[in-house]
Amino acid sequence: MNINDLYLRMIDFSEGNFHDIAHLSGVQGFARAIALGEGCDDRTRELAEAAAIVHDIACPLCRIKYGDTRWDHQEAEGGPIAREFLKKAGLDEADIARIVFMVSHHHTWSMSDGTDFQILLEADFLQNAGEQKLAAAEVHKAAEKLFKTCTGKRLLDAIWKI
Repeated sequence: MNINDLYLRMIDFSEGNFHDIAHLSGVQGFARAIALGEGCDDRTRELAEAAAIVHDIACPLCRIKYGDTRWDHQEAEGGPIAREFLKKAGLDEADIARIVFMVSHHHTWSMSDGTDFQILLEADFLQNAGEQKLAAAEVHKAAEKLFKTCTGKRLLDAIWKI
């Protein structure tokens, strides 16, 4: 899997929407940092990064179809779009299936079933909390339920000091 190729394809897919591009870039950066910090194998890191790159792939459609990008709309619409996108990018079926599962549940914390998915959830949370300018106490309270990796917790504490 070529992460850089996937990233550039997603930039093209974003059609100049700077918010979407900045968001996926931030989530990918956090995902990479967490995966490396946790000593993940290359496959786990690549799956986490690939999912981070495409996790919000449904947002443009959701804006048109629903007038918003609510989490449930993203999860409902994201899988089929991600599947087609990843197929065109040349990923193998096993990787596509795993990434589509994560994209289709990336706001449902209880669905986390592996390190790659856990990394995606933590990375997306870090990016969203920053974009939404959440207060440190609010971030830490929510993160207590979500964060499991040492590196994710370290990033959380470094960014939102209490």
